[in-house]
Amino acid sequence: MKYIISLLITILVLTGCVNRISTPLQDDNKLQGKWVVTYNELKKQTTPKMYGSIFLFQNQLFSVNGGGEEKYIVDNSTLPKQINFINGDSIIKGIYKINGNTLIICTAPPREERPKEFRTSKISGIILTKLKRN
Repeated sequence: MKYIISLLITILVLTGCVNRISTPLQDDNKLQGKWVVTYNELKKQTTPKMYGSIFLFQNQLFSVNGGGEEKYIVDNSTLPKQINFINGDSIIKGIYKINGNTLIICTAPPREERPKEFRTSKISGIILTKLKRN
């Protein structure tokens, strides 16, 4: 019996299943806290009015500059990793990557398809935001 359990654990580790199970919580923990917008882009144009804005991630709740809170959910079982911002019936689908104190989020307008890459276009409403931990 011990052999079977050890074999199952080994298989889970080698196939990456153990990491996929624990990673979402690890990423959620990495997101916690205040982040400052260092770059923001819409339709291939920078939007400097967002620079310096504070994004707060706390206990699966998200807010900008202390405004209203909405729920967020991360899923990093896919590449790129996914994030959803939920405010009532409205869901904003996005992708994200986090590397140390740098966070990049790319979101689509409500009810539109999730972005597939970290860039905007002149015709879509996709927003690209780069942040540094505050």
